[in-house]
Amino acid sequence: MERDPFDMLKDLCIEACHERKACAEGYKQMVKSGNISQIMATWRANWEDLVDSKYADIIRTQLPKIYPIIKADMNAAGIYLNECPRSAQEFVLVIVTGTKNVVKVFGYSNAYILGECKVSAYDHSQVYNSKHNALVTLYDYSYGKIFAGKVVALGHSNLSCMCEAIVDGPVKCMAYGGTVVARKYRKIEAYIDAVVYSQSNFNITLCNDAKIVNLKEYEQQTDYTCQQ
Repeated sequence: MERDPFDMLKDLCIEACHERKACAEGYKQMVKSGNISQIMATWRANWEDLVDSKYADIIRTQLPKIYPIIKADMNAAGIYLNECPRSAQEFVLVIVTGTKNVVKVFGYSNAYILGECKVSAYDHSQVYNSKHNALVTLYDYSYGKIFAGKVVALGHSNLSCMCEAIVDGPVKCMAYGGTVVARKYRKIEAYIDAVVYSQSNFNITLCNDAKIVNLKEYEQQTDYTCQQ
């Protein structure tokens, strides 16, 4: 006898709550949930825990297994896994787990990276990656808060980063560490120990121990690495 999809999702969430040692209120909300829509409402109310704690480990490994059979109910609540509607509104949340396919996010959606993957952001969408080895590419007027992995910022995108970043367009970038390869940009603010590779210091503000290094040095290092 096949298990009810709701029961499967609820069991998954309760397991995740135990792993996370979720707060009593969040756990009560989950236990009281009577359908998938109510579970999604609980997710939204505790979203930070969902994407930034041990809860995320359970979601990353188990949710893809049952998503095909609960997809319609999740999507109706505005939550998607490794996919995004073309004209997504602000309430659309996208969970991105480890996947070989490039996940494209659109509209005004907000995407949260929970595993190794590739994400391309278009329109006014937003992408968040706090600790996973992912490659994010920003197009149009999208925004990225990327503190791990790599990011390429193009178009009129905005970027907050502490990772390996390449900026190539009228982009505004705020770097809190890591490296920024500035081929083209609108404005860069660098903090803490960020290193900005650029041909000039025009519209680049340095704070703390941040510094500018000539772009040619980066290109020479890259050429040397490629030859090894």
